[in-house]
Amino acid sequence: MANVVNVLAEQMRLLDRTRTDPVWFAEEVLNLKGEKYYLDEWQKELLEAVADIYRKKINLPTIINHDGKSMITVRAMHGPGKTFTVAALMHWFNNAFRGRIICTAPKQEQLKTRLWPSFRKIATRAGREYSEPLKMDSIKITWHGDEDWCALAETASQPENLAGYHDDYMMFIVDEASGMPEAMFPVIEGALSTGSMVILILIGNPTKNQGTFHASHCIPKVAKNYHQVHVDINNTTRVS
Repeated sequence: MANVVNVLAEQMRLLDRTRTDPVWFAEEVLNLKGEKYYLDEWQKELLEAVADIYRKKINLPTIINHDGKSMITVRAMHGPGKTFTVAALMHWFNNAFRGRIICTAPKQEQLKTRLWPSFRKIATRAGREYSEPLKMDSIKITWHGDEDWCALAETASQPENLAGYHDDYMMFIVDEASGMPEAMFPVIEGALSTGSMVILILIGNPTKNQGTFHASHCIPKVAKNYHQVHVDINNTTRVS
């Protein structure tokens, strides 16, 4: 009996560490360290900003997202590892919480040929014991055989594809956010008030001077609702 209690206590300790220390999880569990797979400062910043949402909820000190804003927007140049970082964030979120991650982009093919392969690469690097509970197909990833503990690739061509998602822990990831149809944003924002912790991540290149992604950085009445991450030459080593 004592051994069972000790095992459960250790599991809870690891879960608490995972939830509150995403950089530790990325480096020590996912093995994202070393010459090629190290995390740049902006990648750590994004992980910490998302974890701050949880820290704020349970009254722990925050690190960067001090208001615990559940909407985070990331603008970057080409090449700093945006897709790889989003994949690492997916791994962390669904290990920290029994959650549901809805990933969308202007074209579903972008997710299937870029984001999903990055997710698989990270799973492989983390090792067989880590990756065994994962089932990955072309548009869905499940954890521990639980169909509701998952990541889904959804096309943004029809806003209704993103409607109807409700869960205690959810994360919406909008890749190439500057190219997304504007009709989808009210649908996602409608889901943000449901559940215990529902998060929106916008990430992309600042290629347009209009739309929600632009406004999340540049229009004060919209930007005040977002935590902004700006990737520039000073916080990435992957772009010269």
